[in-house]
Amino acid sequence: MSQIEISSANATEKGERATTRLSRLNEVTFWVMLGVVALAPIPFGSARGFFWGLLAFIIGTWALIYTIGVVAIWQGLRIGFERFGLQVLLMGIFCLWLVVQILPLDLVPLQLRDGVSVPLSTISVAPDATALMLVRQLTYGLFFILVLQACANETRRSLMFDVLLVITVAYGVFGLVSLQSGDTILGLEKWAYQGYATSTFVNRNSFATFLAMGGALAAARIGKLMADASLHHVNDGRPRNVRSNLIMYGLAYLFLVTVVLSTGSRMGLFVTIIGGAISATIAVRRSKRLAHLALAIPTALAIVVLAFVLYGSRVVERLGGLESSADVRSDLYWQIFEMVRERPFWGYGGGTFELAFPIVHQAPVSSDVVWSMAHNSYLALWVEAGLIFGSLPIIAIGAIAIKIITAVIRRRGNLETQAIALGVIAIGAIHSLVDFSLEIPANTFVFLALLAAGTASTVNLKVTK
Repeated sequence: MSQIEISSANATEKGERATTRLSRLNEVTFWVMLGVVALAPIPFGSARGFFWGLLAFIIGTWALIYTIGVVAIWQGLRIGFERFGLQVLLMGIFCLWLVVQILPLDLVPLQLRDGVSVPLSTISVAPDATALMLVRQLTYGLFFILVLQACANETRRSLMFDVLLVITVAYGVFGLVSLQSGDTILGLEKWAYQGYATSTFVNRNSFATFLAMGGALAAARIGKLMADASLHHVNDGRPRNVRSNLIMYGLAYLFLVTVVLSTGSRMGLFVTIIGGAISATIAVRRSKRLAHLALAIPTALAIVVLAFVLYGSRVVERLGGLESSADVRSDLYWQIFEMVRERPFWGYGGGTFELAFPIVHQAPVSSDVVWSMAHNSYLALWVEAGLIFGSLPIIAIGAIAIKIITAVIRRRGNLETQAIALGVIAIGAIHSLVDFSLEIPANTFVFLALLAAGTASTVNLKVTK
């Protein structure tokens, strides 16, 4: 009997040691992935091949180290693949399709506008570009899984939100400083978007999306503080640091809105407000006092109005050109639709839009501009991967959104985390209708980090009080 007890005690001790080691591994993983997020915006949003390739190497190397560590510990993942099997399946099929597109199968020729048919050995019109897109997708998948494991710990999730908010504010500060001190990008003369804040990004809309996700973080923090204050019993005394934290997060949100206005991005401003409103509204949902919500609405409006007074002139100027801009986009989208109609199933190959678009490019879409992006991420996926396979990433993210919404409705999991994730999903989904912000790695990493945190919050569900 005593030997059984000793064996049981030894097994328990070994299990505790393994759990401790896994926790340490996840802690280091947490900081490595945050380091990736912090560094990604510096070299032009990591939109250049060398820079995102370097990040891919870091993430891939750490994923290998993490796998070896988990195997050595003899401990399973904190959040197993079975918890998000649908998403793994969908993205796995998507990546396999990218592989098929670069295989020498001689399946489909390329039809040119004048009716000439050009034989191709691969489905992709540029196999090298498709191979690079495959590497990017695998990198994003590994990043999501690693952050998911690290964010199984609620304390780490909360810390990540504050760190990411600091990161977005820091890049916002750098953007304003760069704008006011020579209007440069990393000390270099700008070649686009002169007179607008872009920080370390090339494109102002991409920078605005980056800031909008930080705004969703700040707004959710504000909502949570208001909810906590309303649930605090009067006999427990005044909640600690609520007022100072409200001021701090309120100023952070005001600052981010101000910087978004200085980018001149019309949709950037719209998604900043929408994403912040969604995050704050969900986060404050625990409050049973409608007075807090009534106070939050005019406060948020006051913040936006104040920021508009300070830096709104740039957005107002661009609103005047909204009609002409819409005409240009509609002409562009119509020609992209023609590309989709030409190859609805096969697509032109992942990552090949810039090379494939000249096939259909004609007036009235300007020939003075190099259309390297579709300015609509949904259309880009359908052009490059076809309607069926190109829809898989959209469905995967939609499935995560439904999972998080279900948890919110059932009041399970961490409500603040879910509020942030849904706010960020809204920001990405809306802005992707008119731009390519989530095709910029720096933005994708922030988006996936917050999406992973939201997914983690639905695992090992607890009733939200």
